[in-house]
Amino acid sequence: MSSEEVTLARLHELLELKDAEAHKLQCEMEELRRQLHYEVDWMLHEKLEGDSRLPSPRLELQALQLWERHSEWRVVLVLAERSGQLTQVPLEYSKRSGGAEVVPANYPTTGELPVGLVRNLSSLVNDLCWQHESMGLPAYVRLDNAHIYHVTQARPELRMIAVPAQHD
Repeated sequence: MSSEEVTLARLHELLELKDAEAHKLQCEMEELRRQLHYEVDWMLHEKLEGDSRLPSPRLELQALQLWERHSEWRVVLVLAERSGQLTQVPLEYSKRSGGAEVVPANYPTTGELPVGLVRNLSSLVNDLCWQHESMGLPAYVRLDNAHIYHVTQARPELRMIAVPAQHD
């Protein structure tokens, strides 16, 4: 093999190594983009439909995902713009695994929540209550649009009452 052939073979070998390295770095960049997108999506401000049952401004703990013993939640600040359009500004996000399963169908749509059901939500509502106490705004827990609860007392014992259904 001539020195030119050796040099060309070595260059091809180096090119293959660099291509593999570049591919690995591209995969790592894509993964970082996915993580960044996932980690900041919950922080995006969103426009909301008006709900005459609830005041504005207010704080809400919203269930984003509920499945088996896993759930995703966020605390948002709901504000009214001059135009009357409502905007929600996320303040906190959390995931929960284990603990009591939260099934909206098991929660009443009228009256005060029983202690056991309040206890299932108490660790989640703690952050909402802290925001509620520091900002002095009314606080609500929204499992879905049919299951919304007003936090009537944060301390010493958490108490919540169902917001009556909206009639069209």
